[in-house]
This record gives sequence, C-alpha cells and structure tokens, in this order.
Amino acid sequence: MDTSAIKDGKREMKDQRKHQRLDFSYAAIEYVLHSDNNNQTFIGFTLNLSNSGLCFYTPKYLNKGQEVIIKSNLPVFSKKATVCWIEKYDSFFYKMGLVFS
Repeated sequence: MDTSAIKDGKREMKDQRKHQRLDFSYAAIEYVLHSDNNNQTFIGFTLNLSNSGLCFYTPKYLNKGQEVIIKSNLPVFSKKATVCWIEKYDSFFYKMGLVFS
C-alpha cells in the first residue's frame, strides 16, 4: 500500500500514527528495566507522547523489544512500555520510541 502523496511535485509521507503526538519536550522521566531484578533507575528526557507511546532521549542503550517500567508521574496511559525503535542521537544520547503495553 502506498502511503505517500504528491504535493508541489514532491512525494510526502502520510502520518500513520494511531494517536496524535503531544509535544512534551524535555520532561525528565525515570524508568527501570522490566527484566532487571536489581531495579536500577535510569533517566531519560521526553520529546513527545501520546495515548499509545512516547519518544524520549536517554544515555542508556536499550534493545528493540526490551520492556521498561516508567516510574515518573507522566500523564501516560500505562507504566509498562516496550522499545519499538532506537537510533543514535549524538555522542551521549539515544533517541527511542516506546509503545505502551
């Protein structure tokens, strides 16, 4: 299925997100790794969030499919989430997308 459209002679991709993203830039979040028994707390900084997930920056590398538990008091649908994508942002941070469980 082609999800693009032509506008002004340029191909543009349509937004296929289930829920609208709300700008929630740089609110600090604390999270723990779901499978980690020592419950070490890590920190990240949000970029945006929606009912289905959030995007954030963190210095901790996580694997796609890894589960986390959000400890912060963000207005989120669920405290459990799964990493659905990850990319290197700069020399210190990774940018990640989480989908709520």
